[in-house]
Amino acid sequence: HLPSSQVVGPLLTAIHDPSPIAREGVIYGLAHHLAYPGVIEALEIVATTDPNTNVCESAEYALDDYYWILDQEDIEE
Repeated sequence: HLPSSQVVGPLLTAIHDPSPIAREGVIYGLAHHLAYPGVIEALEIVATTDPNTNVCESAEYALDDYYWILDQEDIEE
């Protein structure tokens, strides 16, 4: 795996690709870098504004995973 610092920038740029399939692929890539600054915010925007339902749902699933992890951390404390 490449470090987040090398991957996230290009992925955040590619989130604006005209192809919904490409945008959905970007979301799957970003899902491996949720802790990197700007990723959660970008996914939240995509989840609520992308014109393609599949892309919105993919972003929502990635965010659900992130929030589930946060909830588990809170439970363990």
